[in-house]
Amino acid sequence: MLKAMILFCAMHAGDGRPPNALSLTDHLSKWRCASEGERDKVIGLLVTLAGRGREDLNQQFFENCIANLAWAPNLSERQIRDAANGCAYMSTLVFAESD
Repeated sequence: MLKAMILFCAMHAGDGRPPNALSLTDHLSKWRCASEGERDKVIGLLVTLAGRGREDLNQQFFENCIANLAWAPNLSERQIRDAANGCAYMSTLVFAESD
């Protein structure tokens, strides 16, 4: 697993931007290789843009949600901004338990 992650990150290092520079339009797969500082910058934007001032849509919420989605193999090619919008939308839904 570790070798696969190193190979994955090495393949994405040469795309013309500074190493590990992360933006809202990057694929979720790039989240896994980004530095903590780059992730924090993007999370700050997400809190402002997708969170729209809601207290429950804070840094911890987006950090957990995006990190979980970044490891889903069927979502790796989705953009970070789309995942964040999905996270914000899902937080508004009320799920009822059936007895």
